[in-house]
Amino acid sequence: MKQITSDQFIRLLRLLSIFMAASLLTLAFVFSVLVVMRPPESSELWMLRYIPYFVSFISIPMSVFIFRQTIGKSKGGTLAQKLKMYRTAYIMRLALIEAPGLMAVVFFYITTDWITLIPAFLSAFFLLGRLPSAEKIIDELSLTGEDAEKMLRPDEIVMS
Repeated sequence: MKQITSDQFIRLLRLLSIFMAASLLTLAFVFSVLVVMRPPESSELWMLRYIPYFVSFISIPMSVFIFRQTIGKSKGGTLAQKLKMYRTAYIMRLALIEAPGLMAVVFFYITTDWITLIPAFLSAFFLLGRLPSAEKIIDELSLTGEDAEKMLRPDEIVMS
């Protein structure tokens, strides 16, 4: 199995966040172009514009709760085990943040109502707003001593 340094671990999580936000914004752009190109229709689906807002107000706070609950389970164990749990929790948080954005883009395409895209941009903002760093990981996992020092050294192997 490949050994991973702390710098590689952090870069991997950052790239994941950036690519998820970029794909969400690209999808929103493509659907916007498609909506502009098609003739306007009278939509009876006006209620669909509110669903992404509702899902955003539920899933974004839920992502924080689930993230904290998941990393709370990693109090014991080695640094590698804690980082595996952190990675799992981080991916779950990203998925919960991205879901209302994807829903907003799809509902925008269905309803052609531009106001429906706002949750997509909010999701992208939240995806990029909490990029991981060594200091954040140390704080969120409550690392101390040798584990914290390992995370601060970019070429220290932290997982294998």
